[in-house]
Formats: sequence, C-alpha cells, structure tokens
Amino acid sequence: MRPPISQEIDIFISLDYAGGVTLAVDAELIIGGGQASLSLKVSHFSAKGRIQFSRRPYTRWSFAFYEEPKIVVSVESSLQGSSLPQIANIISSTIKRTLRTKHTLPCYKIRIKPFVLLPEIRFAPPQQEKISHTGQLEVTVVECSRLVLCEGSFQLYCMVSIGK
Repeated sequence: MRPPISQEIDIFISLDYAGGVTLAVDAELIIGGGQASLSLKVSHFSAKGRIQFSRRPYTRWSFAFYEEPKIVVSVESSLQGSSLPQIANIISSTIKRTLRTKHTLPCYKIRIKPFVLLPEIRFAPPQQEKISHTGQLEVTVVECSRLVLCEGSFQLYCMVSIGK
C-alpha cells in the first residue's frame, strides 16, 4: 500500500535582497527617430512570502506576500536626452501598487506552468543563441510576449546586471 500523498504544501519564505539589480531599456522611436531610455534599479527588497503547491482542483502553484513588500526602487527615464521625472514617479508607484494589490494575500496569482521543468523537456536553445561567460551567469530568453513587432528586421537584447 502506498503512503498518502499530500494534496497541498505551503512553504514560508523570508526574502531580503540588498544587491542592486538593474533593468535598462533603450529604444529608438519610430516616429521622429528619437531615442528613449528607461532604467530601473532595485537596491533593496524585503518581504515574507508563501509558495503554495496544490493538487486540487488541479495541479498548480502560487506565490504571494503575507504583507506589503518593502522595496527601494530608483527609476530614471529620458526622451531624446530630456529627463522625465513624472514617468519615473508613475513607474515606481505602479510597481509598489501592483505588488500590494495583486501579489499580497488575500490576492495572488495561480500559476499552471510547471514550477520545475523536467530535464528531458527543458528548453535548450541552439549553442549559437546562448549568452554566456565562463564562471558567471547564463541567461536564456525562453519566452517574450506582448512586444510590438516592427516591420523589417530587428533584434531583441536582454541584459542582466548584478551589482556588488
């Protein structure tokens, strides 16, 4: 006789990040040919969260914070060389509001995609598409969605920066 299988597992997580991850986007405007840039830096993030794995009513997992995360975000934006502090404030407050309203209990998002992919079905891009540095960090873009596609040829760049 097989032992009973747990139908639900809750894991408590205490997060405290004080690194300095930066996400930067530079874009050429189609109209007017100008240049726009946006840089977002998370210098501190701390929160208490829950990862929940459940089999009922179907196999799924979810993540949520117990209370509003404490986050220190700095946003810089520019359009054709001019700084836009209004956009920076809007983006910063939107990030904090989204974390509070959509990812803090009792609200959370149910995820159906596997939490851990099995090795035999794991996505492995061709060797020439990998971005890697020996002994460092390898990043593979598995999926991009909701991007406005331009006519003609274009390239997608993904940059990850980890500070000291």
